[in-house]
Amino acid sequence: MKSFHDYHLVGYEVDGQRGEVRLNLAWLYAGVEPRPPEQVVFRGVEDYFFEHDLGVNIVFDIEEFPLLGFLQGWEEHFRANKQWGWPRFWKGDVSSTAEALSSRGSKCYELTTSYGLSGWVVAASVDSHVRESP
Repeated sequence: MKSFHDYHLVGYEVDGQRGEVRLNLAWLYAGVEPRPPEQVVFRGVEDYFFEHDLGVNIVFDIEEFPLLGFLQGWEEHFRANKQWGWPRFWKGDVSSTAEALSSRGSKCYELTTSYGLSGWVVAASVDSHVRESP
């Protein structure tokens, strides 16, 4: 995936019926060469987690993260929250969950920011395209 470093994350959309999460990005810097607004689309979304939304969020990176390491790092959090049905993909332990997600072709994508919103999406695929200006 191409780099979105220093783009502003100006919004996101979740479409539960279609299993999609969309990140709306804009290049908001005056005095530098303009870049078109972009949309990053995750498809086949198993679940997601975002935190620290400041309304003005600056992307550092969106990258694939090793699934097993992700599950191991979040295991205690998943166990503590499963009583509310989240995350939907959790099977009770790392091994069973990794096997189920891998069999569906799911991967973990991590959103890191220099400022503001960060988190992850577990999905089958991700792509991006230029979006029409809002």
